[in-house]
Amino acid sequence: MKKRALYLLLSFLLGMPGALHALTDAEYAEIFGENWSGAEAYLQENRAVWDSIFARYEVDPLLAESIVFPELVRYSFFRDRIEKATMRRLYAHGGSEKGNFSIGVFQMKATFAEGLEKLWMESELPKKYGLTFDLSDDKFNRKRRLERLCSTEQQCVYLAMFLHVVPRQYPELKEMDDTTRVRFLATAYNYSFTAPAEKVMRESTIPRYHTDFVAHETTVYYSYADMALARYLSVRPAPVPKPRRRFPWWRR
Repeated sequence: MKKRALYLLLSFLLGMPGALHALTDAEYAEIFGENWSGAEAYLQENRAVWDSIFARYEVDPLLAESIVFPELVRYSFFRDRIEKATMRRLYAHGGSEKGNFSIGVFQMKATFAEGLEKLWMESELPKKYGLTFDLSDDKFNRKRRLERLCSTEQQCVYLAMFLHVVPRQYPELKEMDDTTRVRFLATAYNYSFTAPAEKVMRESTIPRYHTDFVAHETTVYYSYADMALARYLSVRPAPVPKPRRRFPWWRR
């Protein structure tokens, strides 16, 4: 397992242009301006409620918020209202083949929730946390799932579920350093948490993120994983230095 994790790490570093020169949180803040500061303000306003949910499910709140922070930066209230209304018509009646837009402040798709619920129910987690789902593919359950996706608090629950399920999907995560792990989790969230690990790692090096309403010729793309990592590095507590070992003769 350690050899596989090392292989993934080397593949990531070799395949990522400028891997050692990624932008910082402050530099992203300057690039995205009000979108970035607005996301920070929204996060600060809601952090207490969100953190209580993350604590209930025993996940790191700083890791959780970092993974979805790029989604907060490009969130549009008006576009979200349109997409939610469309999903209520299409997904509830016809399933994800008819409607599968990203909705809510964390921009989650119906297929994202469906996949999480399935993997969750196949694990020991429902018993541990007292959270179960009916996986029947009918109108009633699709409506209930959509109601959950339209609730920010329920999206926090899905995010906590994600942080429990993905390490079970990818045992390699245990052998990764913090930087690689955050990048991997962010990519799994934004891209896929069922794709092969090598593909997730490769995808983390490709800039696909933008905040334009519709991409055009002058659209500038960024790496979702880079942004999530920059955020995480800016909010995580500084490591506590280990105390120096004192030998008996030092006390003389």
